[in-house]
Amino acid sequence: MWKWLGLIGTPCVALSVLSMALALTLPACSHQAVGWLHAVHAAGLVLGVWFTVAARSPGRKAIDKSSSDPASERRHFVRAMAFPVSAFFTLVMAAEWFAVVVLSPCLA
Repeated sequence: MWKWLGLIGTPCVALSVLSMALALTLPACSHQAVGWLHAVHAAGLVLGVWFTVAARSPGRKAIDKSSSDPASERRHFVRAMAFPVSAFFTLVMAAEWFAVVVLSPCLA
C-alpha cells in the first residue's frame, strides 16, 4: 500500500498544494500575510517526504526476478517506480515553496 501512496499520492498532494496556493494568493496579497501560503507548502512537503520515505522502504516479500508472471512484473515495476516518482514530486513541491519564499506573490 505504501508504494501506491508514493506513486499516486505524492503527485496528487503536489497538485493539491499548487491548487490551494493559487487559491490563497489573492487573499494573501490583499491582507499582506503570506503565512497561509507557507503553511500549505510546508504541509505538502511534509506529506511528500513521508510518502517518499514510505515508498523507499522494502516490500514484505522478496522480488523474484526470474519469474515471467505478468502480475509479478507489474509489482516489480510499481516497486521500482514508487520512489523516483515520489521523490520527483517532492522536489517539485520544494521548488514551488522556494519560489514563494524568494519572490513575493504580490509583485504584479
